[in-house]
Amino acid sequence: MLILLLVAGAGFILQRDAWMDNRWFRSSLMRVGIDLPARSKDWRIEPESIKPQWITREDGSRILLIHGSIENLLAIDMPLPRLMVTFFSAGQPDEALSASVAHFIRLPQEDHLHGSDFLNPARDLSTVPANGHHAFVILMQHVPENTADFTLLPTMKTASEPAPG
Repeated sequence: MLILLLVAGAGFILQRDAWMDNRWFRSSLMRVGIDLPARSKDWRIEPESIKPQWITREDGSRILLIHGSIENLLAIDMPLPRLMVTFFSAGQPDEALSASVAHFIRLPQEDHLHGSDFLNPARDLSTVPANGHHAFVILMQHVPENTADFTLLPTMKTASEPAPG
């Protein structure tokens, strides 16, 4: 019996990443109080929901407002993650221009967005229910000049950590 338990325990330890990728298992461990780190794989951005909106401010600068929806893939309520936004140009679509970490925001009034002095919108600190969806908005105030496309990925990095690219 002891050998069987040792083999099972060793198998679990060696396959820890595979077990941690199992959403049901992760949710069950979190529900009983085991503190597991948040992972990007716990979330899915719904590609068909992404709607970019370019806004030209009073001073002539442009900002990018992105609307979309994100899904919590775990069977437990989770706080919203941050998003890694990577920008690409039309001329070099395989080469990233820049990347930055963005927070979800509460949508400010439209006229506030046009003012060049508007910098810090209120963060959306919502909790997404188990297996639930959440509509989101992010505001990118520093977008490279020749941006033609962008990608969004959930990330566990903080805004103070340097983004790749």
